[in-house]
Amino acid sequence: MLYTPEEIGERLAARVMRLRLSHDWRRETLAERAGVSASTIARFERTGQIALDNLLKLALALGCLDQFEALFA
Repeated sequence: MLYTPEEIGERLAARVMRLRLSHDWRRETLAERAGVSASTIARFERTGQIALDNLLKLALALGCLDQFEALFA
């Protein structure tokens, strides 16, 4: 199944939110650990839109940054 960029963004946002909640972290906790604003996380979780550098910071804070390494292998 092919997804649009918007759908993929929404799916990634949902995964980040699930990971955040599995750590029992509030948005503010993840924001502090990642070095981004809580409003950036809220917007991402709501819309699926985020700047790449902020997405990578979230991935690092959640222990998932290595998954980006194989993205275009």
